[in-house]
Amino acid sequence: MKSDNYYNVSLMEGEHVREIRIFEKVKPKGKKVKRLHITKKSGNKKTNMESRTKSNHRAKKKIIGLIQNNFLNTKFSFITLTFRYNLEDVSMANEILAKYIRKIRKISKEEFKYICVMEFQKRGAIHYHLISNLYKPDYKKIHEYWASIIKKDERIKDDGGSVRVENISNNDDAMRISSYISKYMTKSLGKESLFGKKCYSTSKNLSRLKPSNMLIDNAFNNENEINRLIDNNQIISRAEYTDAYSGKRIKYYSLAK
Repeated sequence: MKSDNYYNVSLMEGEHVREIRIFEKVKPKGKKVKRLHITKKSGNKKTNMESRTKSNHRAKKKIIGLIQNNFLNTKFSFITLTFRYNLEDVSMANEILAKYIRKIRKISKEEFKYICVMEFQKRGAIHYHLISNLYKPDYKKIHEYWASIIKKDERIKDDGGSVRVENISNNDDAMRISSYISKYMTKSLGKESLFGKKCYSTSKNLSRLKPSNMLIDNAFNNENEINRLIDNNQIISRAEYTDAYSGKRIKYYSLAK
């Protein structure tokens, strides 16, 4: 079996993190496989929900990787933006957020980096969680920006809103924030209002994880090779689960470098 055509170890390498997936079954490179136990039918509501679920799982993995790769070992802010008005329109809320991002860039003393995730309150209203490298921002300014943008929008009947800021300066709190975002994105899978829409946005200047694959003899049960891949890095999280496509097991490791 040629290593150029097959792999059983997948790496995602970043500035601050490394993700390792070790597959029980060898996988062919570049070949698409059908997921087990799913028959697709056009226009089927169940199929649409399954598609949305798969999309959200991919988005969640992407966002958690971006958070860990860009904000571990750094100081950053975790800002929560809420509307007093019971705003449930995703497109309208995203328009307001885009205006706010353009404003907030102006007070950043360095190149502004951010990840923003949408969340729904129990009453149905949208609010946002904004992670950015704007550490200890001027609270008065960021609150005034948010309030003024809402007030100028004639579609919103109540011009109020709130801003809460948490400044993060250690990896334990960074991982707590990452875990919270992960749990929310899992919870949002069934939101029909998000069909065809993203529940997150990011700046283009974030450091991205770079993928690579390799073939290692009996990697799944080879503890020496697994330890070599971990390479004395701190294990942030680990898991073992069943691949929905092959029915075989996968070992997953997230490492802080």
